[in-house]
Amino acid sequence: MLKKLLPQQKIFFEGFNALGDLLLEMSETFLKAVNDDKFDEKAIMAITNAKEEAKAQARSLFTQAHMTFITPFDRHDIHSLNNEIYDAVNTINLTAQRCSHYHLHVFPDIMKELVIVCRDAAKLVVKVLRMLSNLKHHTEILTLCREIKEHESHADHLLIAGISELYDTQDDFKTVLKLKEVYGLLESITDRYQMIAYIAEGIILEYS
Repeated sequence: MLKKLLPQQKIFFEGFNALGDLLLEMSETFLKAVNDDKFDEKAIMAITNAKEEAKAQARSLFTQAHMTFITPFDRHDIHSLNNEIYDAVNTINLTAQRCSHYHLHVFPDIMKELVIVCRDAAKLVVKVLRMLSNLKHHTEILTLCREIKEHESHADHLLIAGISELYDTQDDFKTVLKLKEVYGLLESITDRYQMIAYIAEGIILEYS
């Protein structure tokens, strides 16, 4: 019983770091598949397996937040951060599944650029998660959060540019619908990263 009353910071930070690593692993796998114009069974399996690992990790963090009396920061923030990271993971998986089931084999250059933005934003998210265990890094964390939000804004512009290009150059309406949906999912991944940045900023402002 006493163990539940003692601070368990290590459990939460290790959990967030593990989620971040899986998030980046999926982002890298997705980027390679898009650059190769090929979502084969190996890529889909790698993304699916990482998603299942992340699901188990997110569930563990959820349970620990309820079982631990003293948490490193507000329990609501822990749940919010956990949920947003897993939502990003899940959206990457859903996007990969769409690409596979829609038999997409050629991806527009603007879409490839958007996937790079998603991957680069994931790298920033991982850095933020690793620094949360030491709020002495508050200045660096806030800078990273600002950069994440800049990536989200860039993704918004690429979304509009990409869909506009589809309407201007693509005659096959089925392909337009498929790629438009993928564009929207990719942009929504950066929305999740922006929410992670907002949560991290709130933690910094509250506890540093």
